[in-house]
Amino acid sequence: MEHRRPEIHVCYSRQNKEYVKDILAGIEEEGLFSYSYETKDCDAITSAYEASESSLLGVGISVVNSHIVLHVSNLKVGEPLLKIDIADRSSFRVFGNNAARYVKGMPFKL
Repeated sequence: MEHRRPEIHVCYSRQNKEYVKDILAGIEEEGLFSYSYETKDCDAITSAYEASESSLLGVGISVVNSHIVLHVSNLKVGEPLLKIDIADRSSFRVFGNNAARYVKGMPFKL
């Protein structure tokens, strides 16, 4: 993948595409850019890590199976910063807010 702008990378499985819109809106609300793409990887944590590795900001999100994962490239694979289940759609926008707040060095929203 060649996408070299300062943005948070968000990958998703085809069945979870509908959830990505709220996450991207949360990132945009905090004034950052994002890049989203579909993944065929079935592991949410590995996908998020790979997304963080491809992001110039070092921050990646995956929406795979029933999980949303925030990973940063300076953490080991398998040790994500945040992980939630896809159960409460109202938290998706806040998840995007918090990914952007991590980049800006601001406290997370609750």
